Amino acid sequence: MMKEKEEQHLEWLQQHQTTEPHLGLERVRRLLALRGNPHLQVSVIHVAGTNGKGSTIAHLRQLLQAKKLRVGTFTSPYLMSYNEQIAINGVSISDQDFHSLLQTYQGLLKKQADDTILQEITEFEIITVLAYEYFLQQQVDVVIMEVGLGGLLDSTNVCQPDLTAITTIGLDHTAILGTSLADIAEQKAGIIKERVPVVTGKISSEALAVIHTIAQQHQASHVRYGKDYQVSHQKSVVTGEIFDYISSVRQGRFQTGLLGLHQIENAGMALALLDTYCQETGRELASNDLVAQALKET
Repeated sequence: MMKEKEEQHLEWLQQHQTTEPHLGLERVRRLLALRGNPHLQVSVIHVAGTNGKGSTIAHLRQLLQAKKLRVGTFTSPYLMSYNEQIAINGVSISDQDFHSLLQTYQGLLKKQADDTILQEITEFEIITVLAYEYFLQQQVDVVIMEVGLGGLLDSTNVCQPDLTAITTIGLDHTAILGTSLADIAEQKAGIIKERVPVVTGKISSEALAVIHTIAQQHQASHVRYGKDYQVSHQKSVVTGEIFDYISSVRQGRFQTGLLGLHQIENAGMALALLDTYCQETGRELASNDLVAQALKET
């Protein structure tokens, strides 16, 4: 009986799948409002970018956990099941919690059947709301939200984050986001909020200039790769990459647990995010020993 119910919930969710992205925030905001706006009650680090998001988030989660924080992560897409997208300290949401929330939303949307805005809600938007609500229920200390597509009009972009991040800018989803790096940078920089710091990764000067202008317009401090924090590769070993990291608040030699030269950029960015987050939230910076251990465990 339970299995039947769960299958019925998944069928209901899949009915909201769309072949084309339905960008815009009004549907997700409407459903969140009906749930008491959980997205405004959690501490969020919001991460956009063409490549490197997954690896940067993996490093950042380990670093935040090393600080003894309970860390929620929302990532996409999933490989096997929806549950993978929503996790706390690396443990996916249980079927019970997932289906309990789905059942709630199914009932709620049935009651709101006349609401023309909610009639158009998509699967990804429902999952986004579910993630925010689950993280609030579970009283996580911080949530790392990965943007699904672009930034400005992505359904995750309803939060009031403590920190934002843009990993890289490349020509992705050009039909939706624009055909130049500058256009795409503008879309991704749509996650930048008033007076909320933004950390950027290794980004071409054309795209970075767009992001920097938007950061200035929002009076958001901008922590830049190669300027405000620097990484330099030292050597490759069997278990990862050894690199030096320098910023105004930290310098040290570390090793990634992941192979590939680009991993030092992702690890370095995660470290810049950790330090900026600690500064923003009044926490003590992690020691280099703690950082070294966490990066190796990624």
